Amino acid sequence: SQSPPIRRVIVIGVITYIHLFEEASYGKMPEYKLYYFQSKGRAEVIRYIFAQAGQKYEDIRLNGDKWGELKPKTPWKCMPFLEVDGRKIGGSFVIARFLAERFGLSGEGDIERAEIAAAADAVYDLVTEMVKVFFEKDETKKEELKKDFAEKILPLKLSSFEEQIKRNGAPEGWLFTK
Repeated sequence: SQSPPIRRVIVIGVITYIHLFEEASYGKMPEYKLYYFQSKGRAEVIRYIFAQAGQKYEDIRLNGDKWGELKPKTPWKCMPFLEVDGRKIGGSFVIARFLAERFGLSGEGDIERAEIAAAADAVYDLVTEMVKVFFEKDETKKEELKKDFAEKILPLKLSSFEEQIKRNGAPEGWLFTK
């Protein structure tokens, strides 16, 4: 069994080969533009996927004024959204899944892809709960939401991630073996 860094190098090498093949076959590499606010937020997982794949992209970070102008022209009227060769794709997890599949990072076989999708959905659930806390205006309710998140929601999800690591025999800290 190879160590995680060696596996990452192999995966990145394969992805690079695929992109070179695409370029030779179609004459040019796809052009990616990621649009989001001037923060990490819901776009950060997308940035991680680009980094893991070694794929260049334009990271366009907008302030509130620019977003107001752009919003009517976006899919689903929300961010993040990704522009691929002029076509726009909206939704953070839709974009993440699209890129993971495109870059060969979405798993091998139906079962592994389903397990990865389930893990992604669990992360989405956590993000949704964190957003509730972040945007709550009532300070008393905000403290209740924080406590519920820290004492109930987060431990439950983290235990599920730990069980997934054990089930798959993945190296420490990894959900999957590859």
